[in-house]
Amino acid sequence: MADPQELVAAAFGLGEPVGGLQPIQVSSYETWRLDTARGSYLVKRLWSGADPSWRQRHEISMELERRARQAGIATAVPVRPVEPAFGWAARVGAHGMWRAYEWV
Repeated sequence: MADPQELVAAAFGLGEPVGGLQPIQVSSYETWRLDTARGSYLVKRLWSGADPSWRQRHEISMELERRARQAGIATAVPVRPVEPAFGWAARVGAHGMWRAYEWV
């Protein structure tokens, strides 16, 4: 079975990982830094397991992020998944729902 960093990198087309997931914080979301041959990324697990009842809130917030960027408001730059589950999120096997952003 592939390591989580390999699955996340593949889900977002980030290139080959050059190390493991480096923990950033655990609060509302688990977040890590992922370094790959193409660059560095912040990756975030939105949830594990089945979709929660509040999934739609994430879809709404992603639309708000998109509109903010179009309006010229500086926001973290999300990476579009290879196969989106919704918005900018991808299901990564048994590891749950994830997002990825360019490292700032």
